[in-house]
Amino acid sequence: MVRYLLLCGLLFAVPAFAVEPIGAVVKLSGKVSVYRDGAVRGGVIESPDAPLFAGDVIKTKRDSQAFLLFVDGNRVVLTENSSLTIQGLDQANVDRGRVLFEIKKRGSAKGLEISSATVTMGVKGTRFAVNNDADQVDIFLQEGALAIGALEGQFRRYSDRMEAEFKALEHQMLQDFKSAEGQMKAQFEEAKKQMMAGNVEVVSEFTLEAGSAIRVIGDEVWNAALPAWLAEEFALLDQF
Repeated sequence: MVRYLLLCGLLFAVPAFAVEPIGAVVKLSGKVSVYRDGAVRGGVIESPDAPLFAGDVIKTKRDSQAFLLFVDGNRVVLTENSSLTIQGLDQANVDRGRVLFEIKKRGSAKGLEISSATVTMGVKGTRFAVNNDADQVDIFLQEGALAIGALEGQFRRYSDRMEAEFKALEHQMLQDFKSAEGQMKAQFEEAKKQMMAGNVEVVSEFTLEAGSAIRVIGDEVWNAALPAWLAEEFALLDQF
């Protein structure tokens, strides 16, 4: 609450003709930098309560964290080696690394749109994490719901049943036909193709429910589990 009041006071202290900040880095550890106005080199944030503006890019280095509080009450935590572009109060992009979000529900308001690689997320009243690692994006949803959409084209979303069938089929073939590896590999790929035809859904958008996770690689979406260690990271959202 003290941080939030301090942030509001910071807003009123800005002259009417100036661009108003939309949030602040209220807590940090390690090396945290902000890139502003398209700058190639960022400025290192030396102390808490550094203001944030639309268009800012926040980056953390190794063993570093940044805790962001926005004027609408939304909280965001960047873990180490992460980058977040803040387009505005209603839009942001996870450029790299893992970023945690706690988004406040605002009645019928539009909410927040988060994007990362090939994915866009419509957010209202939600606590979740996005991990962007090269061509792979993992989305972990602790609370609420997320509307997951494709930035371009459509997703191929695979079912849990199909993945289990693949593993069982592969194991059986390896056990029974080791002596005919080439032939069995071709048979496996054909069987895999047939199962995929009946266990994949082509969608441009779907809803992710609380307590679930997905892995997105290109235009393919696979269901995943929430890792046990993630609970400790979500607890960071309660520390400011």
